[in-house]
Parts: sequence; structure tokens; C-alpha cells
Amino acid sequence: MIVPTPLRDAVYDHVAKERYKWFGKSDDCLVLREQDLLDRFIDREELLERSRSVL
Repeated sequence: MIVPTPLRDAVYDHVAKERYKWFGKSDDCLVLREQDLLDRFIDREELLERSRSVL
């Protein structure tokens, strides 16, 4: 689907401006609240530990 750039940009800008009104705004990060999501990320200590084992 081809959308003219000015129309695409106008829709994007409108959505960006209204998104908090439509969906709300959370003060907390979902990843930091959900342990199963947090476990998917490599933390600093794990990264340092892995780099030491390679050396």
C-alpha cells in the first residue's frame, strides 16, 4: 500500500500527539515489573562474568 508522505506524516504526528490520551501513560516500565520479561535481558554482572570467562 502506497501512502503519500505528507498524509503518512500527518497521521503519524496525530497518533504521536494523542497516544497518551488514548492509551494512558505508565510511570513504571513493564519489563522491570515482570520478572519473566526481566530474565530475558542480560544484566551488567552477567555480561562481565561472561567476558571474564572468555579471557
